[in-house]
Amino acid sequence: MQILLKYFLLIEPDRQRLSRFVLYAVEALGGNLFSATLSLDKCMTALYQAVHASEETVEAVLSLEGDQLSMQVADASFPISRISQTPSAEKLLEISTRLKQESELAAPEVLRQRNARISEDLERAKAKAAREMQQLEAELERRRLELVQAQSVAEHDSLTGLYNHGFYDQRLEEAVARCKRQSEALCLLMLDVDKFKEINDTHGHIFGDEYLKRVANSMLQACRHEVDFCCRLGGDEFAIIIFSDAKQSERVAKNILTSMDMKVSIGIAQLLPDDSIKTFCERCDHALYEAKEKGRGQYAVSNIRAVVKTRTS
Repeated sequence: MQILLKYFLLIEPDRQRLSRFVLYAVEALGGNLFSATLSLDKCMTALYQAVHASEETVEAVLSLEGDQLSMQVADASFPISRISQTPSAEKLLEISTRLKQESELAAPEVLRQRNARISEDLERAKAKAAREMQQLEAELERRRLELVQAQSVAEHDSLTGLYNHGFYDQRLEEAVARCKRQSEALCLLMLDVDKFKEINDTHGHIFGDEYLKRVANSMLQACRHEVDFCCRLGGDEFAIIIFSDAKQSERVAKNILTSMDMKVSIGIAQLLPDDSIKTFCERCDHALYEAKEKGRGQYAVSNIRAVVKTRTS
């Protein structure tokens, strides 16, 4: 007896695959496909019952004994087809080899193992992708922080931490354009430390630097965080861009003067409809000059003659 195929069945589609294998063997051996198809019906019925009655795989064996091609299922044997001519050993080897190769591709256990390997490979790939994504996100976050830090360094004065002159120029231009377009109030404050050269000459540069930091802190405390822009223009010159009217800006100026013991001079200008950036800054600078001319330690508002003094009585 020559065994041509051993096939293990677990689910319904396995019967259909087995039928194709059997019919291939019949045709390759020169058997009658029509009669073989009819004979397969009884065999497939028995296989159906065996598969549904068992929770494990069911073995089916296709063999050739003499001129009879048969299928064994469990303890039963089912004739499939008679072969008119005895095949050569080479022919039987060719048929059994092909059946083995094709059945291994479709066998439930082989498929299960292959699917398990695929699932394992997929999980490993997912885990690798997740690690790479975490690394990429970490790298992007690191670069983002570097960019934020670099931008902060580029925009801030290294001594006081206030915005620098470059930031001031850019934000003032944007603020003037926006407030004109939306008819919103905008004020500019310019500040000078009174007699700063004398402070430096008398107490030294270290004391002078700490004094400038004190001015910066007074400005920050008097303004709204993340709304108004406090800037150091250079040396002892400062500016504040305030998104409010002159009345509110005067309150800011008073708070700064009080905090600095009346040792700074402040000019205030509110944006007018026909102002350009140049005229806006010139009016504020003129108000600062007026405050200094009137004795320092006070603020003056552009277009208002009187200089308001805020010394506590």
